[in-house]
Amino acid sequence: MKTSRRASTLSALILVLANGRAAGQAKSSNDMAERVSKPVVYQVEGMDRVRVRKDLVYKKDGSAELKMDISTPEKQKPGESLPAVFFIHGGVPRDVPVQPKDWGIYRSWGRLIAASGMAAVTFNHRVGFPDPNLTQGAADLADAIAFVRGRAADFGIDPERIALAAYSAGGPLLAAPIREPKPYLRCLVAFYAFLDLRPSALHRKFLSEEQIRKFSPVVALSESTGKLPPVFVARAGKDQIPDLLPGLDRFVTEALARNAPLVLYNQRSRGVSEEEPDGPVARPSPALPLRKRDNGKAGSPSSSQRSAGHPIEGHDIQQAFVALIRLSASSARL
Repeated sequence: MKTSRRASTLSALILVLANGRAAGQAKSSNDMAERVSKPVVYQVEGMDRVRVRKDLVYKKDGSAELKMDISTPEKQKPGESLPAVFFIHGGVPRDVPVQPKDWGIYRSWGRLIAASGMAAVTFNHRVGFPDPNLTQGAADLADAIAFVRGRAADFGIDPERIALAAYSAGGPLLAAPIREPKPYLRCLVAFYAFLDLRPSALHRKFLSEEQIRKFSPVVALSESTGKLPPVFVARAGKDQIPDLLPGLDRFVTEALARNAPLVLYNQRSRGVSEEEPDGPVARPSPALPLRKRDNGKAGSPSSSQRSAGHPIEGHDIQQAFVALIRLSASSARL
């Protein structure tokens, strides 16, 4: 019996919301809320015992208040400073019924990272759909990082050990840290992300040629002025998002040509578990130190956990991602 289904694309949900009548819109809103409430499938011990600081306002811009949640381990020692992972969601319309930081995927990622001994920052920003609104989104990301680093001692976070994990249409926000790497950024992650906007018809509809190049991580890679931190790229070979794969593949080719510190995880489709016959076709390096359970085996979900909901990501890829983050955070500089 299959335990996961392909995650529906956000654009399809948005079309449903946009075209329905009043009753249909309410039903669609409820449907979207139900869909995005599903957690990641990978589980580690202690995810139900983490500290979550909710709805911290990190930025005010006119009438807009942008909020974040910060998750940390329950048993964090006094004075201990933890590496932090910022989760960068993809593009959503401003009137989306459930704000991304409150989606199940990001709530569970926050708990997973905290239970793995790190801090997680899940936050709303203004990368949009259909207008990507990347300039404003990039400013929001910079302000979110500045907010956390400026109050790092209050949150128990090490301001010099930060990772950025971008999803889908949030990928272009990785261009700036690739073009000008910062010493405090220890790892960059791209989950099924736009990494070259030049083939994207949607982005070309709203952005100038200069903006297309500015927000294309592959262009930033060719212009990079410093040493890149490790980069983790997750790829889905049957990705249904228009124009995403050609740019992602071009980024991987460019990174390999430059001998960049790249880890590529390829699977055939978004949102499948390893039990699917259409599951992952590549595995992470066995050298990556996966978090251990009490029985000494690498953490993975039980069959009951796998069937308990609609997993957004395959658990193997989650293990690899957490492992790379931990490896990068523990290094002085990779």
